[in-house]
Amino acid sequence: MSFVRNNIRYRSAASKAMEGYYNSKAFILNELIKPTNGLSETAKEVCLLLFNKHADWLAYSEHLMLNKVSIGKEEICSIQFALDSIAIAIHRTFDENPDVFEPKFIKHWSHIHRQSLTTLKASLDDAENMAQLIAFPYATECLVAHLNTTLFELYELDCLLGSDIVLNKISTNYTQPDKLILFVEDGSLSSGPCMGIGPELDRYNYYMENLIDPDKEFTVEIRDYSTGAENTNTRDYVCKELMAYLKAQPQINSVDIVSPQE
Repeated sequence: MSFVRNNIRYRSAASKAMEGYYNSKAFILNELIKPTNGLSETAKEVCLLLFNKHADWLAYSEHLMLNKVSIGKEEICSIQFALDSIAIAIHRTFDENPDVFEPKFIKHWSHIHRQSLTTLKASLDDAENMAQLIAFPYATECLVAHLNTTLFELYELDCLLGSDIVLNKISTNYTQPDKLILFVEDGSLSSGPCMGIGPELDRYNYYMENLIDPDKEFTVEIRDYSTGAENTNTRDYVCKELMAYLKAQPQINSVDIVSPQE
C-alpha cells in the first residue's frame, strides 16, 4: 500500500467531529438501558448494530476526504453508495439472526425507517463543494441526526408493539399500554414538505393500517423533541396540524403535546 501524506488540520477537525458522534452514542446507549424506557432486546440490538456499522462508514468517509481541497460530486456519490452497502449488510445480519432480531418487528421498523435513510442521503448532497475541514464534520452531524431519529423510531414502534392496542404483540415493551407515542423531531421536520405533517402522518397511517386493532380506542401523545430555532415555525405548525388531524379520528380519545426538552 502506497504512503498517503497526512493532514493534521483535517485530522484535528475530524477528531472533534468524531467526539460529537461518540457523545451522541453514549447518550443513546444510556437511553437504551434505562428501565423506564422498557426497550425490547430487538430494539436495543437494532440500535447497537447501526452504531457498529456506521462507525465503519465514518472511518471510510474520513479517509476519502483526506487531502481533498473540497468535496465534489464523486466523493458525495461514494459516501452515499457506502451507506447503501451498509444498509444491505445490516439487513443481512437481520436475516441471519432471527433469534435476536424479531422478523416481524424488523419488517415494520424497516418500513418506517426508509424515510430517515432517504433524508440522510439527501442531506449529504449539501456537502458538495464544501472544504474538507467543513465537509466531514457536516457529514458526521448528518449521521448523528439520523441515529437520533432512529432511536425515536425504535422507541415509538417498540412501545406500540408491546401495548394493548395492537392486533398482535411482538414486543416486551409495556410502558405505554393504551397510548400511541408520535415523535416530532429535527429529522422528521427536515424530511417533510415545507410546513407539512408528512412523516408523522405516514407513520400514523401505517400503524393504523397494519398494527392497531380497529376495535380499540386509545390516546395519543405527541412528543416534541425538535431543537433548532430555525425549526420553530415549522414545528409549531406541524404539532398544531397533527393534533387537529388526530382529534378528528374516531378511535382516538384524546391528544396531548408534551415537550420534554423544555
